[in-house]
Amino acid sequence: MNVMERMEVKDALRAKLADWIMQHGRVLEQRANSNEYVGIIWTQVAWRNCIYEILDVDGAVCRIDKVDADLTE
Repeated sequence: MNVMERMEVKDALRAKLADWIMQHGRVLEQRANSNEYVGIIWTQVAWRNCIYEILDVDGAVCRIDKVDADLTE
């Protein structure tokens, strides 16, 4: 497996994880912004007592960040 194939697998897994979190979690907030060059969708999701931020740029999930570790507090 070369470097490009590894990157493609990593991107596909990140996209599937983001889709899973959004389907099974509760979307708290979603913002979309775009111009003639790029489109960005920022989504905040509560899933399994944690808050996650998902950043989607031009249809590709770039980041999944855990923001708040515990919602029960």
